[in-house]
Amino acid sequence: MKKLFAVGVLVLLASTLLLAATQVKVNFVNATSMTMRFSVDGNPVCAGDVIPNGFCTEYVNVGTHTFRAVDVRDSRNAVEQEHTIDDTDQWTFRVEEH
Repeated sequence: MKKLFAVGVLVLLASTLLLAATQVKVNFVNATSMTMRFSVDGNPVCAGDVIPNGFCTEYVNVGTHTFRAVDVRDSRNAVEQEHTIDDTDQWTFRVEEH
């Protein structure tokens, strides 16, 4: 029984490390005066909308993704950018007013 438990713990640890190796920290920065809603490949990120001059951090899988930020009050104010995430470092998706 103890061996089975030890094997289970090792499998869980190995799967956690593998998952961590395939995801990268991405900072979503809202450097505008608008409240923004961020998404990756159409899926919402952050624990809700990001206030003006606010930010959030999420982990994103390695690969090419479409990053999008939309003003919650006026969806015509939107920024979209495609970016390839690799496993070398974190990345920042920063939205600024023009």
